[in-house]
Amino acid sequence: MKHFGETIRAMREARELLLREVSAKLDVDPSFWSRVENGTKRPSRGQVVALANILNEDRDRLLVLYLGERVVYELKGEEDLAIEAIMVAEKLIRYTAKNSARKSRGGANSSST
Repeated sequence: MKHFGETIRAMREARELLLREVSAKLDVDPSFWSRVENGTKRPSRGQVVALANILNEDRDRLLVLYLGERVVYELKGEEDLAIEAIMVAEKLIRYTAKNSARKSRGGANSSST
């Protein structure tokens, strides 16, 4: 599987955009963006969102790729625990989303006095 940088480089090249063009639109140094595409630097979330607009790509697709790579980076060196940690994170995400939805609807946790 390609890393995030390889994927966005392929997208950029498919649109016949030069690295310096994308860098200018993102207001970053071309050498920094080259390192992002080579996988030695990570962009910010804001840069990923801006890149989606520049490449006319689905924002959520790029964010999922970006966030997935961030998770892998955080778990580097813990490969024996990584899957278990991801499963715990999934449960926490679902729990948090469920409670957030309940609170926004004025659910069972709201007090009525």
